[in-house]
Amino acid sequence: MALSIEDRQAFAYARFTALRAALTLTPDQEKNWPAVEAALIAAARARVGRGHEIQQLRSKSGLNLAERMHDRAKGLRSRAEHVEKLAHAAAPLLESLDEAQTRRFGLFLRAYSRHRQEVRAAQRLSRRFANA
Repeated sequence: MALSIEDRQAFAYARFTALRAALTLTPDQEKNWPAVEAALIAAARARVGRGHEIQQLRSKSGLNLAERMHDRAKGLRSRAEHVEKLAHAAAPLLESLDEAQTRRFGLFLRAYSRHRQEVRAAQRLSRRFANA
């Protein structure tokens, strides 16, 4: 069963809340959190919207390889922009984190990246079996 847009957003927000809790921010660090959270939410919304766009493109027949490459480049540009915004927003917070907090922040990013890769792999497999 595919997740709805609302489901995807809810899970993304839950991950951000978990990150904030894991960081155990001090009151001074809390002041820098809203910018990080806003960047994470903007990136999540763009990712969800992009996923919807990709589903619509896949439903079209006759999409040639050049169109797919252009679409992939568009997605990569969008992702790069959001990573850049997150890096800019997170810089003040990251500079204030202690060693343990920095490690947890890195673990969160790696775990989230692995999770996304696993989800994409599962989606590819389900499409293959559906088309078989």
